[in-house]
Amino acid sequence: MAGETERGTDREGKAPKQSRSNSTFWGDEGAPKPVPSRAPTPAYLPHYYEMLMKRFDQLESLLETHIQQQQEQHDADMTWFSDQFASIHRYFQPPPPPPDQGPSYN
Repeated sequence: MAGETERGTDREGKAPKQSRSNSTFWGDEGAPKPVPSRAPTPAYLPHYYEMLMKRFDQLESLLETHIQQQQEQHDADMTWFSDQFASIHRYFQPPPPPPDQGPSYN
């Protein structure tokens, strides 16, 4: 319809002019330039790397301790279950002997 504007266009149907310098926010002079650093920033900071390695070592030792505890618990459980399995025959009565059957049964 005449007189209506679509999103992203002006009344003549043209797209609005966009600036890469973001001049509408900072004014006509554009965004301020970053101040150059005198010393280059290292790719990693050594103390952070050392802290990370220390934390990794702590977690690794905790995991090894946990695995050792789980293995000990498993061994104890297996010993208990094998003892129970070996003594389970005490809870059952042996079946009665078969009745004496004559030769006509065969």
